[in-house]
Amino acid sequence: MAQREVPVNALLRAYRLGHQYGLNLIIAGLRSADLPPEEKLALIEHITRVSFRYIDWMSEQVLETYQTERAEWDESRRSLRAQAIREILDGRDVDLTEASSAMRYFLGATHVALMVWLDRDAGADTDEFIAMERFMQHAVSATGAKQSVYFSIDRLVGCAWMTVHRPSDHLSQLRDFVRAQPDGPRLSVGEPLPGIEGFRRTYRQAEQARVVAMAADGSSRHRIVAARDPGVALASMLMTDDATLKEWIHDVLGPLAQNTASDQRLRDTLRVFLRAGSSFKAAANELQIHANTVKYRVNRALERRGRPIAAERLDVEVALLMCYWLGEVALNPTQALGRS
Repeated sequence: MAQREVPVNALLRAYRLGHQYGLNLIIAGLRSADLPPEEKLALIEHITRVSFRYIDWMSEQVLETYQTERAEWDESRRSLRAQAIREILDGRDVDLTEASSAMRYFLGATHVALMVWLDRDAGADTDEFIAMERFMQHAVSATGAKQSVYFSIDRLVGCAWMTVHRPSDHLSQLRDFVRAQPDGPRLSVGEPLPGIEGFRRTYRQAEQARVVAMAADGSSRHRIVAARDPGVALASMLMTDDATLKEWIHDVLGPLAQNTASDQRLRDTLRVFLRAGSSFKAAANELQIHANTVKYRVNRALERRGRPIAAERLDVEVALLMCYWLGEVALNPTQALGRS
């Protein structure tokens, strides 16, 4: 029953119903017995006391046996699931049907990987470990996904895959969920991709997005990062050489790469302006400020940089994206990018 996921309450209820049925038979027999009323009453009291004591004892045995078997069964399933996931992520050839059965998750669907993690200073006790898995379950539920599977990478990091139908608004639903959980773990999201290869690729994408989110050593303003966010894939590739990347950012942006609040405001405005096709109106709508304010900040940013951007527009956009994703550590030559 435990292996077939029959609720333990159903087993206990079966004993209660059997007890009731047995007592009814006994009482019916006593009614027809040729005994004095006092003896009938004494027999009913005795049989009731003995039978309730027996059912109480038996229920304890059933509950203990069920819980032990269920725990062993769940552990066995987790081991099989973890083994199947590792084989897939390692790129081994796996049988779709067998792997789906072991994971209890259909691998022929379209998958989205979600990676969840705790910051290094957040601790990793058992309660946090359980809370992280529960957070992921709630995040998946917020999207309405019908099927998911969770995999613990270590005590600080976990990953879940969920099946989606394309197109899907799962990303906006996940962002809303994370915003409503300000003290929850952090999340990175891969792209929806089909089949076993999609299962692998969306995981790699979520992992790359996590690397970008962690680059600011836990102080990043981005609590959820998606692989489709502009510049995320590029940032993950450029982060292989910290020192060279930082030098290049300072070379491209000049004084605009200073780590000050005013320069950050100018960088953000210039980044949005360039992404909006150099439209002051479109940038103003996104930033929710007046177009004249955008124009002033853009001109001020160009003055801070010290030279026109026409011939180096691509470099400037990439440098601004790196500043946006990596935060102040991208501007500090002595601070290493976090990747834990």
